[in-house]
Amino acid sequence: TIGSDVETIGTTAFTACTSLKEIVIPDSVTTLGMSAFDGCKNLEKAVIGDGVTELADTFNACTNLSEVTLGNSVRTIGSSTFEGCYRLAEIVIPNSVKTISSNAFNNCWSLRNVTIPESAETIGMYAFYNCPLLTQVTIPASVTDIGYMAFGFCYEDEYYYELRKVEDFTIYGYDDTQAQKYANDNEFKFVLLEQTDDIKIGDADGDGEITIMDATAIQLHIAQLEIIFDDMRACADT
Repeated sequence: TIGSDVETIGTTAFTACTSLKEIVIPDSVTTLGMSAFDGCKNLEKAVIGDGVTELADTFNACTNLSEVTLGNSVRTIGSSTFEGCYRLAEIVIPNSVKTISSNAFNNCWSLRNVTIPESAETIGMYAFYNCPLLTQVTIPASVTDIGYMAFGFCYEDEYYYELRKVEDFTIYGYDDTQAQKYANDNEFKFVLLEQTDDIKIGDADGDGEITIMDATAIQLHIAQLEIIFDDMRACADT
């Protein structure tokens, strides 16, 4: 148990603690040192509080880690953070993460589902390399940089002899984006998603904000003193 008054967990603080099975990092912790839990082979569950902003090599080679909850302040999933977490089957990356660095999920053999948020901008090389069960991924338009072999490549067997593409690997994304370019460059199947504009109910003037001006415009429209056009009406929900 880590106390709620702890602010820093140092580099390699719990490295190779083979008896550790679960860790909950409280919101008070703002600094999590490199390789803090590296090689904790019996660690099964990890919860990262909302104080931590960056991870780096944190859970490398935690071969039994199967359940992870990331806090909503994490901005960077650094190099090799979850590399070699063989039992990790799914991960929800919070909508605060901007960078998924190289090898972040390399060799996550069981990984089937990953949610990449719209906050993400960079996905480093080999980020999801050798994840043979990860057969599809949705990449938001916010991602402007995808590194070499970030997705869709794995080894033929556990001895790392022969490289191959993940069978039927599919990328879902938007037109004229890095996702589409990566799919085309590597001859992966690409499924085009429709771009939708976010509508705020009540935003009558379409400026992205709901203010007294919107309320006034709606009232004038109801009183038939001002016209709200069809696209404005959809936002105003009148």
